[in-house]
Parts: sequence; structure tokens; C-alpha cells
Amino acid sequence: MYRLSTFIILICISIFPDKIVAATCIENSINANSTTQGTLSSSDCRVSDILPFNDDSFTDLYVFSLSTSAELTINLASTDFDSFLRLLSDQSEVLLEDDDSGSNFDATITTTLAAGNYKILTNSATNQEQTGAYTLTLTTSNQPQDATRLINIATRGMVGSGDNVLIGGLVIQGSESKTILIRARGPALAAAGVGGALSDPNIFLFSGPTLIDQNDDWEGHPNMNLIPQNLMPSDSRESVMVKTLVPGAYTAIVTGVNGEEGIGLIEVFELSDTGETRLINIATRGFVGTGDSVMIAGLVISGTGFEKVVLRAKGPSLTALGVNGALLDPQLILFSGTTIIDSNDNWQDHPDMSKIPENLRPVDDLESVIYKELAPGAYTAIVIGTANATGVAIVEVFEIE
Repeated sequence: MYRLSTFIILICISIFPDKIVAATCIENSINANSTTQGTLSSSDCRVSDILPFNDDSFTDLYVFSLSTSAELTINLASTDFDSFLRLLSDQSEVLLEDDDSGSNFDATITTTLAAGNYKILTNSATNQEQTGAYTLTLTTSNQPQDATRLINIATRGMVGSGDNVLIGGLVIQGSESKTILIRARGPALAAAGVGGALSDPNIFLFSGPTLIDQNDDWEGHPNMNLIPQNLMPSDSRESVMVKTLVPGAYTAIVTGVNGEEGIGLIEVFELSDTGETRLINIATRGFVGTGDSVMIAGLVISGTGFEKVVLRAKGPSLTALGVNGALLDPQLILFSGTTIIDSNDNWQDHPDMSKIPENLRPVDDLESVIYKELAPGAYTAIVIGTANATGVAIVEVFEIE
């Protein structure tokens, strides 16, 4: 089972355009013990875009993960073209390839792989521009069925006053109570070199309009003995609360003691990442500035398959709700490490906009949405204003079933 582990967002982003060779080749995800339908078309990448081969046939790129060592069979079947399969390492090294080991002109690879991340290339067997429909099947042994879940997210942003405090909303779904940990940090950011960090954060937890918990200095919380050792802050001024919550919607607000303003970090952890009760959505509202003061959301995914998520950056719609100084045109950039893996300015321009659930589509064209199927690992979403504009915005992460 994949788990979401702790991810502290202390980010230094370096972009190397010369490294993004295959950035235009879309990575499709496939889970263990599943089948997907695809089509080779003239808009696809070519094999030579991904591998150092003189092969201009069209290809689709798939990624998958194994949580343990497993026997694996990949089958590519098509009645439109002579199938050809390549199995690649996570670094795009060719491990195995096949042309006609399957029935008719199907391609089949059977092997044993260690735990890790891998890639599959599907294309025609001849070095021609063949197109058509196909079926790709990935069968493994010793792999549990998909059990990904969203159990931790953190957002770094400017903590101001009034409408500009940092507000985190979370939704718990299921039939049983769930124990979570919420942490507000500031001094740790200063120690990591972030300028203007909040020196003494407060955190308040609400259910609707009712205050149900609060904390200033974490060692003074009545449940401090329930805080896992690895989540105890090194600075006594940071705030932590451990709370068992029934399914529903909750709001956590981070402020500065005595009205102090500065950059803060709010984190939510699901302490028991098993069972059907789970975090399915978290959103953070705060002020989006420039430089260190942009809004940064981080999430970590683990499990047996890919996690479908929707990330959303909202600004204009806040104005209609009476929020002053809302960001007029937010942009959303998604990173894996230091590599940009997706971005969006206006949500209707995203190539996967048709996959965005109807209920998550913004009412304003200027707001940003990314639909993505993510492999296990740590990811960062950054919200900025177009042309360095500033204002209040919301960054949201939704788990999509």
C-alpha cells in the first residue's frame, strides 16, 4: 500500500530547459493488474523523441510502479498495426523489447522486476508512421490492488491579518473517526533560509463556526504526548494539535501571535493511513506574493498504483464571495523535484480539461486547474499571479476516485 509521508516544503527551484527532452511526450499511467485502451495517432511522440534510436514510428508512453518484486506480463494487442513493446527503467534505459511473442502480431513481455518505477513504450513494429487502436494489459503477481490515498498535504504562504491569514480547509470522508495532526510552522522556515518567516504561529481549528481546538506553542497542547516523535517541531514556538475527527469538513486558521505577519507553513497529516475513512480534499487560502511569498502546496503519494488528483488555483471567484484583494489571474505550476511536470493558466486550456469532474470546474475562465495521475513520490504545486500580480487565492488538492 502506498503511503503519504512527511513532506516539509523548503524549496529551491532550478529549471534546466536543456534537460526536458521528452517533456512534450505525455506520460500515461497504468496500474498493476489493469487494462487500458489507447490509440496511436499522428499527434503522438515518436520513438526517437524518447530514445536515441533512428525510429520515427508513433508511440505512447506509460509509467507504472511496483511496491514489491513481482512477476510481470505486458501485452500489447492491435488489429490495426503490428505491435511492438519496450520496457524501460525509470531512467529510460531499455530493459526488454518484443515484437511477435504474443498471439497473431501481438507483443508480449514476461519478466521479473524489482520494486520501483518503470516505463512502457507502445508502437508499431515497423519504422513507419502507422496509427490505430490498441489494448495494453499489465498483469503482475504479489501486487495488492490499488490503494492509494491522500494522507498529507502542506501549504506555505504569507500569513497576514484580516482576509490575509492562512486558512486551511480539509474534508474527511468515511463512516468512522479519523485521527489527524495539524502543524503550523515558521521558525523552521527561517532556519532553512526563508526570509520574512513567521516567528511565532498560532493555529485554530473550527468545525463550521465552532472553535474545537487551538494551540500556540506545541509543548503546551494537552495531546502533545500523542505527537509522533518525527513530527515534533525542533522549535517550541511552533504549533501542533492532534485531534480525532468525525467525517466532515473542517477549517484550520494560522495567525501570528500579537498580529505578527510573515511566511508560514500549515501541514495536515493522517496519522493512521488505513481503513476506508480518509482525507479526500484539502484547500488553503492565503496571500500570493512574489519571490519567497508565492503560495506553495506540497503533497506526497504512496500506495500500489497511481493517484488521480485535481489541483486548483482560485482567485477571481473569491471576489464574488466578498474577499477583498483577490488574485485576478492565478497560474498553477506542478513540480516533481525540480522538474515541471504540468502547468496551467486558464483551466479551459489544459489538455486534460475534459477529465476534470464537472463539480470541480471553475466558474471563472481565468482560474487554473490541473488533472494529473501521479506515481508515488513528492510533488509541489506553486501558485503565482500572472505578470507578478499579487492577491488572495486558494490552492486546493482533491483526490479523485
